[in-house]
Amino acid sequence: MQAINFYTVAKAYTNAIRLCKEHFMREELWPLAILASRHSQTDVAKFYEDNNQPDRAVLLYHKAGLLHKALDVAFRTQQYSDNY
Repeated sequence: MQAINFYTVAKAYTNAIRLCKEHFMREELWPLAILASRHSQTDVAKFYEDNNQPDRAVLLYHKAGLLHKALDVAFRTQQYSDNY
């Protein structure tokens, strides 16, 4: 989607993230979430958690500084890998 590219170039990550979530563009959402603010990372982590991608949710919660939430999701979904 061209609008996502325009928002990304403009560093308007929140708007690009919103469009990705509205259109369930999960793969396009991931790189945007990595670049986004902590608030947006938390929002995207919740989206991934709700849409059965707990591994990405754990990583984003951790990156956003919410270690307790990352651990909660990891244990609840049995994400015991040492890749984190």
